[in-house]
Amino acid sequence: MLGRRFAPKEEKEMKKVPIITNGGTVHISIDKETDKISISQIESEYRFASLFKNCSRLLVNNIKELDKQDYFKIRSYVVSAIILSYSFLEAALNEFISINVLKSDVADGVKDKFKLISDECLIQKDKKNILQVYNMYLRILGKPEILENQRVYQSANIVRIVRNMLVHPIPGKVITFSSDEKLNLSEQQDIVKKLRSYLELTKDETFPECIYSYKCAKWASDSCESFLQEFVDKSGINPGFLIKNA
Repeated sequence: MLGRRFAPKEEKEMKKVPIITNGGTVHISIDKETDKISISQIESEYRFASLFKNCSRLLVNNIKELDKQDYFKIRSYVVSAIILSYSFLEAALNEFISINVLKSDVADGVKDKFKLISDECLIQKDKKNILQVYNMYLRILGKPEILENQRVYQSANIVRIVRNMLVHPIPGKVITFSSDEKLNLSEQQDIVKKLRSYLELTKDETFPECIYSYKCAKWASDSCESFLQEFVDKSGINPGFLIKNA
């Protein structure tokens, strides 16, 4: 090995040298007799935000290629894409705390505040939704918040509402056909009113049928990615993975 000097054999010792890799740590051992290098232990870090983002994006791309006759496949892909999109924001928030804050070079006073929040589960006690918690962290960091009247916040918040309606479903009834052509069917449900401008819904569309589309899945995925990008831009903290796809 060019440039390496070996100590006399009687002075050699078994050494363990940690090598930091992307997402984990590899410990190597050097035999004191033979100088043979071997791996003694590998610690692998697992993270989910990037996985959920990519899974959601894959589903969105697959929906685009499906024939409209693939009724159940389209619906399963859309529902999964919406749930994964918001799960991406939840996972990214946890990674922000455990990896990007508690193990980073932010000021000790700020780090202590985040640790208290994490240890005492203050998020659950305050019953804040994830988007509000992102803003709470921006306040702690002394950064400007993502205003609730901003489109990027409002869009992600509607994804949150739709996701909750899918994860915690409540059965109901809605008029999906009327002989009265003047009747605006989309006015029946508040969620449809919220979705109208984002999905360009017609007056005859209702929930849940109006969400089973490529447009809805793509909107959900784009909205959550855009929200996290806004948070990263304001906080100045690198999430450790590519947020927006090219």
